[in-house]
Amino acid sequence: MVVMDRRLIGALLVAVVLAAAISVPAWGGLRITGRGVAIELPADPKVGDCIFDASAGVATAVLQQPRSSATADINFDQSLPGIPVVAGPCNDQPVIGEVVAMISQSGRAPGRSVPSGQDFAQRCRTAALEYAGLEQMDDRFTLTDQQVSDPVTWNLSIHTETSRLLPSPLLRSAGRAWSACVASAPGLNPHHGTLAAAYRGGELPNEFGTCWDSRDVTTAMRSVGCGDAHVAELVSMGTVHDRSATTPEAIRNSCSGLAARVIGRTDPTAGGRLVVQVSPDPGDTIRYTFPSLEIVCYVMPDDHSLSGSLVGLRDQPLPFTT
Repeated sequence: MVVMDRRLIGALLVAVVLAAAISVPAWGGLRITGRGVAIELPADPKVGDCIFDASAGVATAVLQQPRSSATADINFDQSLPGIPVVAGPCNDQPVIGEVVAMISQSGRAPGRSVPSGQDFAQRCRTAALEYAGLEQMDDRFTLTDQQVSDPVTWNLSIHTETSRLLPSPLLRSAGRAWSACVASAPGLNPHHGTLAAAYRGGELPNEFGTCWDSRDVTTAMRSVGCGDAHVAELVSMGTVHDRSATTPEAIRNSCSGLAARVIGRTDPTAGGRLVVQVSPDPGDTIRYTFPSLEIVCYVMPDDHSLSGSLVGLRDQPLPFTT
């Protein structure tokens, strides 16, 4: 019995010693070297930033394209699939879009409720045209130096799609709630250069121009990319509200003057190598029964084809196909 008690007491002493060895460091404060470091999150995008495919890095945003319902309304809802992208400063790499406007950090426009899909898309398109250097006048867009006495009311545009940019899931979990408008070439085709101020001293990337494969404006003409071989490029659509108050020559001169400012050359024909055309011919009065006239102002090469946009070309060589 004495031996058994001694063994039991010995076992108990060992248990006490082990417990003390484990507990004593905790009583004094368990010390672990190093310190916690918060993840450095990227800054919010800003107007002028470019949008890259997420393969260029870890996705910081989601590009959400609208979808049209049966009633032709445009929906932007959180259930739409998004394209993981990276937003950041532009560089010489091809981009799939540019940030043209931001909405407040709360996701609301100042003083307004969350915009509907149609409203968001409309404001996005307006922002894209203004970002490209055009100026809004009522419901149309013109060059900033549009002449008040011009017999034609011009309405310029660009060939673009607009999308909504949202924070990535990681950024949303950190409280980021911004929303941005992004202008992209149709089909999100990557482009070089920038859309910024294209009509105000810049140069329009080929993907945003409107070009076609016919020298005449007809229902049979086919739209092609301005970077591909083409024989005509749109300058602008226009309206002559009262043909009796002007002349066919004044209408043609208005188109030529606009083409000169759009291209950035005093002579829009580049010494006769280009032709500035108005369609339909404003002198063909037999075909018209109304006082107003809708016209198309466009430029085409004299006897070549082009492989680049003329918008903002200025004194650079004409992009004739080889």
